[in-house]
Amino acid sequence: MRWFRPDEYRCRCGRSTCEAPMELAGVMQSRLDALREVYGQPIVLTSGLRCSTWNTHVGGVKNSAHLSGEAVDIACGEGMTRRVLVQLAMAAADKDGTWWFPLVEVSKSHIHIETVPRPNPLLVLE
Repeated sequence: MRWFRPDEYRCRCGRSTCEAPMELAGVMQSRLDALREVYGQPIVLTSGLRCSTWNTHVGGVKNSAHLSGEAVDIACGEGMTRRVLVQLAMAAADKDGTWWFPLVEVSKSHIHIETVPRPNPLLVLE
């Protein structure tokens, strides 16, 4: 990845027996780098890969896309920065119409984006 180091997206459980993947899914890697390129500013990840233990610890859903490297959370407060990132994530699509981030969830502290395919894009506001 051009814009992100492994320590920014690897599981944070700290266990030697961590079963989380070592790398984000290839599609997430390329799309996240492209999002950063278009955004033109650093993007801080608050969560990337997770093992099942860490996923439970942070309150993640049972089949979280973080477990397979198909989701990341981006640090983002309120205001224009969040608005721009959400707009870019929701607008990003391939020429064939495939949405880059079919699920975008917005909370007060971060934006959750996933590359798991869906028939229609979904924006969730918490």
